[in-house]
Amino acid sequence: MSEKRKFGKAGESSVNKESQKRSFKKYGKFTEDCTYRWSISIGDDVFVFASTYYDSVSVHIDVSRNMGKTYYPTPEGITLDPRWIENIMRKKNKISHFKTQLPSPVCLNGEWEVGLSEIYSWLNVNETNNYFLYKAGDSNISLTVKRTIDVGCYETMLDIISAVQLALPKNPNRFTIIYNKATKRVKINAVQGSSLHLENLGELLGFKRNAIIIGNMKSEFVADAWSNFSVFYVYSDLISPQIVGDTQAPLLRIVCTKGKDGETISQYYDRPQYLPLVRHSFQTIQSELRLNSGDFVSFERGKVIIVLHFRMRQIL
Repeated sequence: MSEKRKFGKAGESSVNKESQKRSFKKYGKFTEDCTYRWSISIGDDVFVFASTYYDSVSVHIDVSRNMGKTYYPTPEGITLDPRWIENIMRKKNKISHFKTQLPSPVCLNGEWEVGLSEIYSWLNVNETNNYFLYKAGDSNISLTVKRTIDVGCYETMLDIISAVQLALPKNPNRFTIIYNKATKRVKINAVQGSSLHLENLGELLGFKRNAIIIGNMKSEFVADAWSNFSVFYVYSDLISPQIVGDTQAPLLRIVCTKGKDGETISQYYDRPQYLPLVRHSFQTIQSELRLNSGDFVSFERGKVIIVLHFRMRQIL
C-alpha cells in the first residue's frame, strides 16, 4: 500500500507477511475504525482505492478470497489522522512545485476562468550559478580553487561583477573584469598561467555555460543579471493545456522577473490573463514554476506565494 495508492491511485497486490505487517502499522493506530489482523490474511488479493479530503482520507479495501469476495471495512472506508496527511503533503511540496490543499471543496456553477493576479519572491543568483573555479600557478605547478558569491537577488550586472571580484585572489591580482555599460559586454583578462572556469555563472556574464577564460576574452552575448531566468512559466492543473511552442501544457502565465536586493520581489497584474477552468469542483491546486529548459526554477530559499483570481467566463 504505497503513498501513491493512498492519494487517489488504485492498485492491486497479494498480501504477504511484510505487507500485512506494514498495513497494521500504518492503519492500526489512527482510529477505532481500522483494519483488524484477521481482515487481511496472507495470500489474499487486495485492491485499495483512496480519496483525499482536507481533514480525512477515505480508504476502501476490497479483499478477494477463495471463498468469494468480501469487503472490509464498510464501504465508507477508514478515516486516517489528518496530521498524517499534512506530513505527507509537506514532504512532497517544494518551492517551485507544490500542491495547495484548500480548507473546503470549491464548487463553481457555470463557466468560469482563472488568472494569475500576484506572485511573490524569487532570487536571480542561487546555489546552481553562484560559483566558479580558477587555476593559478607558475611553471608546471597549478592549483584549482573553487570560489562562491553570496546567494541573493542582484539588481545590476555591476553588483554581480563586484561580488565576483571580491571572491577572486588579490595577491597577486591574476584576473581583471571590466563591464562596458554601452555594449553590455564583459571583458575578462587572465594573466599567463591562470584560467577562470565560469561554470553556470558564465551565462549571467554573457559567456557560454562552462566557459573557460584564458588570456583576454570578451563575452559573446549581452551580460544580463536576470538571464538565468529572465522569464519563467507558471503552470496549473486548473486549466486545459494550451499551445506552447511545439507542445501543449497547462500554462497559466509567463512571468518576467525583476527586483532589487533586499526587497520583497513581486509581480502584480492589474489585468490578469484569464483561461477557462478544466474542472469546476476542486479542493487541491497543483502549481509548477519552470524555466525555458523545462527544469523547475531552482529557488534557494524562502517561499513562493501565488494569488489566483476567478471570475465568470467573459463572452466577447
